[in-house]
Amino acid sequence: LSSFCRCLLEIAAVAERSEMETTSQSKAAIVRSVLTAISVSYSDLNDSLFRFSLDGLPSCIIRVRDQGIIFYSLYPNRIDTQYRKAVAEFLVRVNFALNFGNFEFNLDDGQVRFKMSVQATQALDLSAPLKSCLILAQEVYPRWVSGIHLV
Repeated sequence: LSSFCRCLLEIAAVAERSEMETTSQSKAAIVRSVLTAISVSYSDLNDSLFRFSLDGLPSCIIRVRDQGIIFYSLYPNRIDTQYRKAVAEFLVRVNFALNFGNFEFNLDDGQVRFKMSVQATQALDLSAPLKSCLILAQEVYPRWVSGIHLV
């Protein structure tokens, strides 16, 4: 390769590393901005983890990743071992019916959580899709999580 081409490749690599560092910080700023705009108080343990409550969703987490933003709403109780098989089947059926998001179930510790995500490549401005995730979660989570009590 010519020295000019090597120089261009080096500049591109530096720019990509710089962009990755900046995007995580800017995604965290977007999360702060959205949560502030909808009047949600939150704790940010660092630029990649935010904890908060939302109407109808008692325990929420947002994780900022290089690939995008992941939103979780945590079920408040662990599922007892004796009910895990039935709850797993229920959540598989619920997930089949969902158009957006999904329930995750840890069979080892009984934790249930609802997850939605926004990939960074899906939108230049992540604030609108993030707001949509939060609104959809407020509709979806309460509708389906009540069924866990019936299992």
